[in-house]
Amino acid sequence: MKEEMRTIGYLCPRCRKPVMQQRSRFALAASGAIVQCECGKSELQIDFDGEKFRISVPCGVCGGEHLAECGADFVKIGIGGGSPLDAAKAVAVLTANPGMTQAELYSLVWPRPPLPVICVGTTAGTGSEVTAVAVLTRPDGVKKSICCDSLFPVL
Repeated sequence: MKEEMRTIGYLCPRCRKPVMQQRSRFALAASGAIVQCECGKSELQIDFDGEKFRISVPCGVCGGEHLAECGADFVKIGIGGGSPLDAAKAVAVLTANPGMTQAELYSLVWPRPPLPVICVGTTAGTGSEVTAVAVLTRPDGVKKSICCDSLFPVL
């Protein structure tokens, strides 16, 4: 029997790189997880109490950490201003489509729809928490957007 895997990800508030790892659902339930950025300056922590996962997420806006709770079938959670929320939307696409290239992400032709996203806005600005648009900064510094109805946050 194949073990059910979960992808865990966040945007590092220090180096601004996406951090993603896969863990089995069993491993998460047994001992939780620590997902550390390769820069060594941030980490996401997950604990499981038998019913809910408790997630401590580093924040790219305030530099602190935010706590979230969710059931065993959890969604992507974005907390912050426009950039962290848009990054959560992109991570939801990439998590549902492992191995996707940057070109495939921007093509909007995704084999599977993105995972549901919860966006918690902490600034008054772009309104990313209520739109189906994600503006992303490519490694070359150019900003590019993706827009698809399946990117609308569920909450």
